[in-house]
Amino acid sequence: FFMRQHKTNDVQARILFSRIFTYFMLVSLLAFLLLAFFLPYILTTPVFGRQLLPLRYAGGLSIIPVILFAYIFQGMYTNFIAGIYIEEKNKSLPIITGLGAATNVIVNLLLIPTMGIMGAAIATLAAYIVMAFAIYRVSQKAYPITYDWNRVTKLFIIIGAAYGIERAVVLGNLISDGTSLFILRLVLTIAVGIALFLFGFFSEQEIKFLKEKLRI
Repeated sequence: FFMRQHKTNDVQARILFSRIFTYFMLVSLLAFLLLAFFLPYILTTPVFGRQLLPLRYAGGLSIIPVILFAYIFQGMYTNFIAGIYIEEKNKSLPIITGLGAATNVIVNLLLIPTMGIMGAAIATLAAYIVMAFAIYRVSQKAYPITYDWNRVTKLFIIIGAAYGIERAVVLGNLISDGTSLFILRLVLTIAVGIALFLFGFFSEQEIKFLKEKLRI
């Protein structure tokens, strides 16, 4: 896909790659929030007398948001790799992968003894962050793309604020019953959708497109 678009119209291809990255971040960050909020209910709610996640694995639920966040950076890595393929800078890939592997091993050794499974999750996140930043720098030098960091930053702030509020409530024991927590998470999810429109994440063209799809 990268190569085909580049060969067809390079100027338009760079614009397209930037737009794809923005939409990827929108979908992946929303998925992160929805899964972090509601996946535990799906995994632990009995269906026909059985639940998807056996009780003996329930202790692992705490690492779900960390792993989900790690996969966002893995997706960023995949988006940024376009310039590497187009300009045939493949020699840098083993170095970047090795850097990520080294980060993973080092952070595992540092954190697992004190944090256990959460330490391993953080190590995965750290590795993907390092790889994403490394390939971004290499790719931008080889094949510059003007990514819309303004909109992506808005996404991180809005999603981060919603998740941060939920964590503050949970860790501060401000809500004691599960029903109230579920309602809070639902309200925060709706608030994120409203905030995306209020803070101008969507362009007029995108809003028009969404309205047309809703009518259909």
